[in-house]
Amino acid sequence: DETVVFWNFEDYPIPSSANLDLIYPNIESALHKMGFHGHLSIMAFGDKLYHDIDALSMANIAYDPEVSPGDDSCVWRMTGEIVSFLAVSFPMNYMVIAKQHPELYRVLHCLKSRNQIVLLLEPPGDTAQQDTLFPCVDSVVDCTKVFGGGKPIHESKAYPSYCYRCG
Repeated sequence: DETVVFWNFEDYPIPSSANLDLIYPNIESALHKMGFHGHLSIMAFGDKLYHDIDALSMANIAYDPEVSPGDDSCVWRMTGEIVSFLAVSFPMNYMVIAKQHPELYRVLHCLKSRNQIVLLLEPPGDTAQQDTLFPCVDSVVDCTKVFGGGKPIHESKAYPSYCYRCG
């Protein structure tokens, strides 16, 4: 199944010093390690942008600039995109990188009640102060949980863990 990551840059911006080239492969490898082997897409929302849009695109991160200034605009836009994916006719997994917001969590609860797989990826600490974000596969796995609790670990020997930073 395809996994789509919905990333709120307002809550968890990518630090300016982060190596963008590591983010996609580390998330993809972590998903493989957890038993999710389909295509990966990353969609980002918000105006805390420390990299230009072309650099994000080259790193396989689609940035949605259609967020209006104001309270919770990013959350509403991201939540709307999540709901729009319900219309797809193929199985899909959802991964969310965002802090708790009542409307977002209501929608995620609805997805879970429809037997959709919803993963939460919560980076540790203040991401704006970090030199790297998700520096290795295990850092992604450690920060991921299934919506509603639990760890989604289904390690497969067919997809060994590889750290793109360490080699």
